[in-house]
Amino acid sequence: MKRKSFCFLAMIALLLCTAGIIRYDRNEGKRPVLSKNIPLTSGLKDSNAKEIHFFTNLDLGLEAAARERKPILLVITAQNCRFSQQLLKNTFQAEAVRRYLDRFILIDVDMNSHADLCRQWNIESTPTIQFMSSQGVSLQRFNGMTEPELLASQMSTTLQTLASIGQSHLR
Repeated sequence: MKRKSFCFLAMIALLLCTAGIIRYDRNEGKRPVLSKNIPLTSGLKDSNAKEIHFFTNLDLGLEAAARERKPILLVITAQNCRFSQQLLKNTFQAEAVRRYLDRFILIDVDMNSHADLCRQWNIESTPTIQFMSSQGVSLQRFNGMTEPELLASQMSTTLQTLASIGQSHLR
């Protein structure tokens, strides 16, 4: 009976870790700092690869989007969510996605640091991808891990939608 209880509790703990509700982190919760001036890399040694830059300050990202008249790709992540880290390090490195990145202002918001904002926007899980116009109007949202081809398709659709309604945010 004790063994079944232990297995049940261990399974619940594993599910809570996977969902990002509790954290077990060998790196003591340290996350790479992402900012406009620091590239996100996934260990690629290819010198031809373009650096990917995220704003981590929402206000600065919104200001840049308005100034540059580019739509926003807002990514809500959590440092203790392995799917968030896979999205940032793998999905954004895929060539299908990279070809659209310069047409968006990229903002990475940490759910743990901005819990009030996530409650306000009804964001309950990570990773979450929110497409927005350059004025900050919400367009489309995706929850969970997204494959590169799907993300690239949605980036293209967002750009086409904005262009078709006469609000071109392209360079």
